[in-house]
Amino acid sequence: MSNSFLIFASVLFAAFLGLSFIQITKIYDPEHHGDHHGKVVYGFPVPEFVTAGAEEEFVTPIAIRLASANPALGPKNAAKCTTCHAFEQGGAAKLGPALWGIVGRDIAADDGFAYSGALMGIDGVWDAEALDGFLLKPKAWAPGTKMGFAGLSDEADRANLIAWMFQQADAPLALPEPSAEDLAAIEAHEASGEH
Repeated sequence: MSNSFLIFASVLFAAFLGLSFIQITKIYDPEHHGDHHGKVVYGFPVPEFVTAGAEEEFVTPIAIRLASANPALGPKNAAKCTTCHAFEQGGAAKLGPALWGIVGRDIAADDGFAYSGALMGIDGVWDAEALDGFLLKPKAWAPGTKMGFAGLSDEADRANLIAWMFQQADAPLALPEPSAEDLAAIEAHEASGEH
């Protein structure tokens, strides 16, 4: 084979790979598909393709789960996170930010960590609801987040972890009380017969 043929084949193959990459990124790019932010989870828009085909599953409000949570079980669930996060006082950022005193802190506010644009674009603080939504499915709660953790699906495990995280601070905040909306949601769920 001649060198010119090999060069031509290499250029053709590179062009094919480039075009394939462009097409694939368009499939997963919500901007390419228009406005797909019709669903809101924990007050934040979620692209439809993230939740497409997923059955709506009732999530017991976090304030209700926290009332019966056991913070002593939090470290067991936090063990899954310690590769990327430090929970201890004075802990340094690793692959993710240090989480001592995270409750009540502005989202993406740790000066010593470079957050993804996904989290930088979210206003608010890490309260119980935000932590619960993020820990359930980080990529659904903050599409585009760099966090690779798939999520913690068990409601009680998340509540135990969050109750423990509330204690990991110089001045721990009180756990939230269930609101009238939380109690109404439980009542409506129980009345629907879906358990």
